[in-house]
Amino acid sequence: MIVAASFILASLTASALAAPPDIRLIAGEMNERDLYDPAKQLWKVERWEQISVVDGVPTALRVSMEDRLAKTRTDIDVSAVRYDVPLPEGLLEPAQLPKATASSLWNELGG
Repeated sequence: MIVAASFILASLTASALAAPPDIRLIAGEMNERDLYDPAKQLWKVERWEQISVVDGVPTALRVSMEDRLAKTRTDIDVSAVRYDVPLPEGLLEPAQLPKATASSLWNELGG
């Protein structure tokens, strides 16, 4: 089964688009990391593809996670990225999350 999602990301800090510290994203290359279960069997393969420099930051526009044991795969295709977008105070506070979709921020970002 393949699950794909396309969306606009408004603000990124440490997220799926940022590779972990042991992976250096290089524009024009595919970068990947193998993850192993406690029995040292290959469990998942995480890939960062379509690397583009956005606001000086190497950014993966396609991220995938393949679960080799469950035989599933999740793909994230990103259509737009902006860094350092100021967020309204409290937007991501747990109590405010049900109202977050109504924020004017999304209209300002073109979403």
